[in-house]
Amino acid sequence: MMRNSGLILIALVFFFIVNTTYYWETKIGALVFPAFLFLVLIYLILIIVLIRQLILLFGEKPASKIRLLKVILLIAVLVLTGYKPSGLIDFEKIDTSSDLLIARREGTASCSTVFRLKQDSGFTIRDICFGVTETVGKYHIVNDTIYLTYGQNIKWKDLKYRFAVIEEAEHYTDHPLVLKLYKHKQDTSGYRYFITKNNLGIQIKKPVR
Repeated sequence: MMRNSGLILIALVFFFIVNTTYYWETKIGALVFPAFLFLVLIYLILIIVLIRQLILLFGEKPASKIRLLKVILLIAVLVLTGYKPSGLIDFEKIDTSSDLLIARREGTASCSTVFRLKQDSGFTIRDICFGVTETVGKYHIVNDTIYLTYGQNIKWKDLKYRFAVIEEAEHYTDHPLVLKLYKHKQDTSGYRYFITKNNLGIQIKKPVR
């Protein structure tokens, strides 16, 4: 009985962890990749366990109800995880309901950064590159400039940007507006993020050509 309940518990915990990845991956930073490999290993082990349970189930007469329950649970967990490996619910899409502005920047090696301005005057910078990190803080707007203030627990090396403006894209793209973020007042080039959502309602600058 303990072995039965243990297997069921492992399958359910695995399924829960997979489906809440969006919320815990930013907490472990660079450990995301090892955690991903560990989850893949658990997934493969559960497949092996399922095959064994199916062999035992078909060899039993009459079939054990407990074993049948385990087989059904394992099939459900494995199929749903294989179909939606990042989780059944798109929490990122739900999270955007409170976003006034979303801007993205793609890097090399499938790295990307997502910048969000929230309705509660908060902002997040979510970096995905061999791990997931998230920086949070507050913002306020003066005329056409967005000023960023970071929390006290943020290290100096994580203070990426100090202020930002919205500009028209210099060249034709799928996204006509860019969020241009600056590290300091002497920063003349800035970092361009393509805007995918903008309900901020502030003045849009013409790019300097």
